Amino acid sequence: MGRLNFLEHDDKLWILIKRIEEDKDTNIEKLKEIFRPDIILRKHGFLYLCDEVPELKYEDADDSNNT
Repeated sequence: MGRLNFLEHDDKLWILIKRIEEDKDTNIEKLKEIFRPDIILRKHGFLYLCDEVPELKYEDADDSNNT
């Protein structure tokens, strides 16, 4: 398995699925259909297709019950 790339956007963490250089013929709808990203970000001539990393919910273990 390859190395995962993460991005931060709007106080959320995203896993990068695919980075594509954008040009006048880029079909956003087709990219959505093929890759099914949660979000597509655009920056410096590239499209970043990403899935959201779900926020983990956890509780601290109570040490008094582990004796």
